[in-house]
Amino acid sequence: MRFRKRLLKFRIWIDEHKTMMVCIAILVFLLFLSSGGLYVITEERHIWAVPIVTALGTVYRFYWPGSLMLQTPSELIVTFVAYLGAFAGLYITYRGLRRTYREEVAPIMTILGVLLVIVSIIVLYILVYSKVTS
Repeated sequence: MRFRKRLLKFRIWIDEHKTMMVCIAILVFLLFLSSGGLYVITEERHIWAVPIVTALGTVYRFYWPGSLMLQTPSELIVTFVAYLGAFAGLYITYRGLRRTYREEVAPIMTILGVLLVIVSIIVLYILVYSKVTS
């Protein structure tokens, strides 16, 4: 009986938040595509990490070709996380600017959101710089 009650509450919660979940799914899908997900899926080589044998054992390092014509799944992950951080920072900044009624939380949220956007831009810049220079 308790399980059915919880299942009913879960179904009600899903019905109430359907639009939000669809929007989040679309956002994640678009971030995946803009990170180069389609290119990584259709590319022939899927090298995630390169094994390096040392005296202590085998160590796996991310494969980073440093070419503008190639993209690896590790670059996809870094780009996806950076884009996700940028969007989260923009959303936190927006929420911080809208919370004028809570004067102690609003500036902290705004500063945190702007810092998150700046860090994401720096990560993307370093990624592009490493691909161009090597």
